[in-house]
Amino acid sequence: MLGKVCHQSWEERGLTTNSAAATRSPRFTAGQLAWPGIIGPGLFVLVFVIVGLIKPGYDPVVRMVSEGSIGQLGWIQMVNFFVLGLALLVFALGLWRGFGDRISGRIGSVLMAVAGGGVFCAGIFVADPYPQISTIHGALHVAVSLVSFNSLALAAFFFAKRFWKNRAFAVYCIVSGIVPFGMAPPITIPSYAGLEQRAVIVLVFLWITILALRLRGAASLR
Repeated sequence: MLGKVCHQSWEERGLTTNSAAATRSPRFTAGQLAWPGIIGPGLFVLVFVIVGLIKPGYDPVVRMVSEGSIGQLGWIQMVNFFVLGLALLVFALGLWRGFGDRISGRIGSVLMAVAGGGVFCAGIFVADPYPQISTIHGALHVAVSLVSFNSLALAAFFFAKRFWKNRAFAVYCIVSGIVPFGMAPPITIPSYAGLEQRAVIVLVFLWITILALRLRGAASLR
């Protein structure tokens, strides 16, 4: 009899423990996970602007951002890719938690994570001087970069669907999703290729920042 009572007691305790674990709040909230999306894109832009000013023989008006990884001081841009890639991966988790109540939000979150992984890999595979692709790592850099920007474009479209009731923001998402296709060659003015690319990056990263601010604001209301 005593053994049966003890057994029931342990079962009840186990049920209580499992119930507590199920209702336990996550270690990081969606609002906290929004911060990498708020800070990361702007930090990336700041760093590549600085690299353009201090890297010897590197003209940011003509040369692509990725070419900052080549040669002297190249490690700075490589680390810049790593940091942004990790930031987008963390931000994607926040998007899943905050806006994953609908399928469109979940798909958009996964695509943001794919973009983050691609950016991280862009730091591993050093680019070749534009427009030539002469090495394997240069070709891989182009491949992961295309994956990143196409993923961001698709993510913007899915978040437009997620926020369709807010028509103004949805349209902004659609426009922002179209912008990354400006990354694809040919560059309209070769002598300003670097400047054109930077303009596209800033526009896309502005959308990421605004989406992150929206996530932060939505989380604070809960």
